[in-house]
Amino acid sequence: MNSTQKVLAGKDNIVRLCDRRNFLQVLLPGFTLIKESDGLLIDVNVPGDSLSIVDGLGKKDLNAVLEERRGISAGDFRKKFDTFQSDPALLAYRFDCAEFPFRYANGGVLPIVHLESRDYFCLFYREIPPIGWNIANGASDNLEELLDPGRTVLREFGEELFICDPDKRVIYAFDPGEGNRPPGFQKDALAEWSRILDVDLEDFERRPLPLKWMEGPDRVRAFVEKKECTTEGYFLSITPEDNAIEVDRIVHTNLRGDVRLLDGEMLKGTVLDRVIGLFEVEAFEKKRRQMGQSDFIPDLYFHQGKRWEPAHLDESIGKYLDRLVELEIMEPVHKAEFSYPKPLCPIARSVTDRYFHWFEGKSVRVDTPVPVESSITEADQAEIFLCHKSENLHIIRWLHKFLTDRKYRVFFSEESIKRQGASNYRATINTGLASATCLIVTGRHPDHFRSGWVDYEWSTFLNEILSDRKEGELFTFAHNVDVADLPIELRSRQMIPLDPSSLESSFKNLLDYIRGVLPPR
Repeated sequence: MNSTQKVLAGKDNIVRLCDRRNFLQVLLPGFTLIKESDGLLIDVNVPGDSLSIVDGLGKKDLNAVLEERRGISAGDFRKKFDTFQSDPALLAYRFDCAEFPFRYANGGVLPIVHLESRDYFCLFYREIPPIGWNIANGASDNLEELLDPGRTVLREFGEELFICDPDKRVIYAFDPGEGNRPPGFQKDALAEWSRILDVDLEDFERRPLPLKWMEGPDRVRAFVEKKECTTEGYFLSITPEDNAIEVDRIVHTNLRGDVRLLDGEMLKGTVLDRVIGLFEVEAFEKKRRQMGQSDFIPDLYFHQGKRWEPAHLDESIGKYLDRLVELEIMEPVHKAEFSYPKPLCPIARSVTDRYFHWFEGKSVRVDTPVPVESSITEADQAEIFLCHKSENLHIIRWLHKFLTDRKYRVFFSEESIKRQGASNYRATINTGLASATCLIVTGRHPDHFRSGWVDYEWSTFLNEILSDRKEGELFTFAHNVDVADLPIELRSRQMIPLDPSSLESSFKNLLDYIRGVLPPR
């Protein structure tokens, strides 16, 4: 062990990985970065005798040990990282951080919330260093999550954010899937919110959030106790100022109505009820340039199950700190000394930067400077929305022509997005989903109905119908797919057979169903 490791190993809340059954954060003495075509591959090796942080107190111990050397070490490491990024001759680099260990197995999600015709970054206020606005994130919980940090990402997102529609008596939540749900997952937090709001949320209908995950350019290759796993689709953040290596993902979700955002983070058997801020994406960069590292004020926020305007923010943060004192998480003296800073945390800065930089040269962007509504014409108010995977594009082109020849207004992404401009792509899709009366989701394999935008489009459209916010119908147009192989939400919808060898006949059969929803033309 070097001098830093010896000091850390003597702390009560920092122990060897092999002495624990579950994990929080491993302290890495080194890691390797490799440049790939679009992003980075990070190689991490975690032997069984690695030091790991037990809990939040362990992080405080780490900070205390590193505090004296943080300024110099963080600056030196940042220079090395920037040099690696900018030098085209450096294709791989081994970073030695034995004296300045980095915390590995952090993962999180930057939610982008579409609400009231605007896109917002959704960030959570945290009172522990680094203080400020952060994404929904956390650390690994077991060996499987150390190997596959994507499991941490999904679990944390499912634990930390609930959407409540009290008028419709609906709770929207993300399910991270089998194997990623710890005991009491979501149930305990919702029980606490029932107590806080004095309403039985168990009586509310549970629905999945309509989501679109954005695929990041980075990969992780982890070697943990002689096991190896490589996963991808991340936005990698390395922040020397917080000694953190974090893999994050970005997700879009559509919200309608008078909804409430609830914090699901649990500690000491209750929810923390952190302040949840929404920051308009379109104005985000300008606001950052104006405010720098000073207070970063959301456009609106949620706390205690209510929606608030930013003028009340300090009051809400004060109430949140009072709750921490009541739970004996914060000492009264620390609350009295708290200055209410509201900057962006290093990870939040990093992920939002990656978001803008990654999509800057892509057709996928949301930071359009022109309000979308100003460019929407009557011709863009689709009656029929064609939902499909790229593999079926040739069929959808013919179907689009078939329907437009019969005078229907049809949303076909290849044409509709081209007409309005690629920078408005997401708002264009949402406008099409909002205006359409009929959605046709096409597939020739069960996976076609579950992938990417396809899942986002049909699930958003169906949720609008089920929530009584829209009148319409959804049809599946499928070839060689059994009803039992469809996502469960689609099994109760009308399936219409697609015969690629006889498209004209298949289209005419589909048209009969469409005319039951939209009058003949």
